[in-house]
Amino acid sequence: MNCRFINHAGLFGRKFLLWQEKYFPKIEEYLLKAQVFDSSRSVTANIAEGIWKISLPGKYSVCRQSRGSLDETLEHMVTAYDDKYITKEILVILIKIIRMPETVK
Repeated sequence: MNCRFINHAGLFGRKFLLWQEKYFPKIEEYLLKAQVFDSSRSVTANIAEGIWKISLPGKYSVCRQSRGSLDETLEHMVTAYDDKYITKEILVILIKIIRMPETVK
């Protein structure tokens, strides 16, 4: 299966784990922070669940589901920016990781 964003998801997950304690307030422990954590994990979980699908349409479906989880995670991070939990610079880095990972050093 060739879901080109698999590496993007892993990189995003590692960056998020480093940032979550620093930027998210305690009140978001079971709210936005939990949503970001769950949706970011769902990206690779969907791929793992569907890796052995035989049909090509089944494999594409897994990639679409994973891509949806990745976009959901990005939307949660936009909300974090709107709520002033993260800076614009961090949001831009996350967008680059998700949309154009080859540009992130």
